[in-house]
Formats: sequence, C-alpha cells, structure tokens
Amino acid sequence: MRISQASMALITRSGPGDNPRWLAQWNEKWQAFNLVGGHRKSDESSRDCCVREVVEELRLRPEVDFVVATEPRVVLRYEAFSRSSQTVTQYEMTLFEVKLAMEADAIIDANLANRWLTTAEIQAEQCHDGKRVSETMARLLRAAGLMG
Repeated sequence: MRISQASMALITRSGPGDNPRWLAQWNEKWQAFNLVGGHRKSDESSRDCCVREVVEELRLRPEVDFVVATEPRVVLRYEAFSRSSQTVTQYEMTLFEVKLAMEADAIIDANLANRWLTTAEIQAEQCHDGKRVSETMARLLRAAGLMG
C-alpha cells in the first residue's frame, strides 16, 4: 500500500465579524485549494517539513516572517483513494499552527495562488468563484477541532 506523510501549515486571519479565514494555496495537480504544505522527506522531522514548505510555497523567511509551533496541533492518520496516484493510500498528515509577522501579509496577498477561505467555502469544498477546495482541508480542520 502507498504511504504518504505530509506536514501542513495552519495559518489563520480574522475575517468580518471575527470569523476565521484559513490560508489555502492553489494546487495545480489537484485542481483545488489546500492548506500550504507537502510531503515529508525521509531525513526531516514533521516540523522541519512544515518550515521548508512555508519557505518554498510562500517565499517567507523562518523566524523573521513566520514561526511554526514546536508541537503539532494534530496528527491525522487515515486511508483513502488517491486520485493522483490512482491507488489506496495510507495518509499521515501533521498540522502545525503557523504565526505570521505583519510584514508577511503583503507577500502572501501578492501571490494570486494564495487565498483566504471562509469556513463555509471549506465545508462546501468550493470557493465563491466556483474553484474547488480539497476535501483534505476540511478533514484536517475537523480533526483539529476547528470546524464542525
């Protein structure tokens, strides 16, 4: 069975009425928005993977533009069919809270691949403009106790 180990960044911003918005990035391969993150390399810890992915995907500097929590918010293990690999996959996703420096907002907002999604968009698995949101996003937020 295929095994996929990944680390994901939980980055939030307050929206209107103090409703949270979650940072997602367009994944061309999946044709959907998902949390920032990716596969863990064999020689790195889950936290190091999260740091590397934020640097690569958002072009931010660690400990200057962002800080990753020391411990994960949640580690989610599940089995599902992978559309991209066309096989049943055993997933292990580690979710870390990431705090941004104020200066990082401008960098994130300048990249059109990034989007701040509402809870309603994530639950519907669709953005207000019709673009798809990965079901993985809702699965992780539910596992972390952040979404019903």
